[in-house]
Amino acid sequence: DNHMMLELIDTAGIRKQIRNAPAIEQQSVRQTLGVLPEVDIILLVLDGASELERQDQHLGGVVSESGRAAVVLINKADLVPPNKRKTIEQRVRSYLPMLSWANLVWVSAITGEGLHTVLPTARQAADAWNKTLTLDEIIVLQNLIKKSHLTKRLPWGKALQINTQPPKFSIEIRTKATLPKSIQQWIEGVLRRRFNFVGTPVRVHLEMLRKGEAGTKQWTSGKIAIARRPHTTG
Repeated sequence: DNHMMLELIDTAGIRKQIRNAPAIEQQSVRQTLGVLPEVDIILLVLDGASELERQDQHLGGVVSESGRAAVVLINKADLVPPNKRKTIEQRVRSYLPMLSWANLVWVSAITGEGLHTVLPTARQAADAWNKTLTLDEIIVLQNLIKKSHLTKRLPWGKALQINTQPPKFSIEIRTKATLPKSIQQWIEGVLRRRFNFVGTPVRVHLEMLRKGEAGTKQWTSGKIAIARRPHTTG
């Protein structure tokens, strides 16, 4: 079934100096941030014709911490020549490393460029956000971890997917040693590349077990929000 019911929530723009904004605008901003836990997908709209600001970075952090699927829309494509877009994309990636997993889509409200790709890209992100790996895929993941030259010397146990929205994985390892954060980041990268977790955060938890101990931990219509700064309608 290719049909899907969507509720699109266009949130208030968030200005840089929100403390100096009128009271009604401050209330709108609070409502914007409050609605994020209720949605499935967030469209973060950036102004491609102006410099990125600290507020953009703050919004990127809010989106990342929300645990929702996301797409970054770079607006005002009509004002940015194609030969300059790669540089701007690199700047966005550098400025928003917390959203490195989100697709970038150039759009223009003036010419309509890119608008036809927004919902399909959002749908792809939602599918990844809801994805559950099969048992065979979990076995593939375990083998990739155990056989990689980076991790094969470590005493790995079972790998489990413990949740979706966003996807969360628990990987057992029998050691008392504190492992570097880079191990979790590497496993996250494996999940993204091998199983196409694009447009969604992926959480990886390393469950430390003593030798001989078994893991015992138990885990138990879409909405889209558009988050943006003001004046990005061109």
